[in-house]
Amino acid sequence: PVSKRRSNRGVLAAAAVAARNHQSQSIAYSPHDFVQFALPHKRLDATVYERVNGRFRVTLTTRAGYTIPYGQDRLFPEWLDTAFQAAGQPADNTIRFRSAGDILAAFRQSPDGESRRILRDRIQRWHNTTIDVDASSEEAMHQVSYSLIEECHLWFHRGTNSQLSLWQNVIKLHSRFADSLRRNAIPVDFETVVALRD
Repeated sequence: PVSKRRSNRGVLAAAAVAARNHQSQSIAYSPHDFVQFALPHKRLDATVYERVNGRFRVTLTTRAGYTIPYGQDRLFPEWLDTAFQAAGQPADNTIRFRSAGDILAAFRQSPDGESRRILRDRIQRWHNTTIDVDASSEEAMHQVSYSLIEECHLWFHRGTNSQLSLWQNVIKLHSRFADSLRRNAIPVDFETVVALRD
């Protein structure tokens, strides 16, 4: 028998193909570096994770007490990139939005308490991870280090006294990451991203 998750993935994948065929495709964006490597599928105990793709080497290092981003954590950098492009690549590198639930809604995930807890953990993993990219060759050296988030202020519970202003949720991107999004945002099919989220 086909599981409900696999069945839903098939329905979403078919919708992505249909949208592409009918020229009604929705576009999201992915950071350039993230197109070239994959996160681990499951949680790791290690604090360092390395992937090599040809001469492209990426190393993720997390602070003590946190784990390397894994699995669906890859959705969050795509949301950051897409939101950054939709906001017009703000000069202050800051994404402003109404609710942490907007991130879940973007990928059609439930806004329930468990999903919000998972999102919170996901953001903390990325906030505490440094990305080192080495694309050096014999002729030249190209190395860069960055993190995704410089600071963030998010409310995860509705109905609090703090949720009175429209744009109280803020994520400020690390300047090096934001500059890379300005130069190299990679368009991806949004429906395909949603279909493969599991």
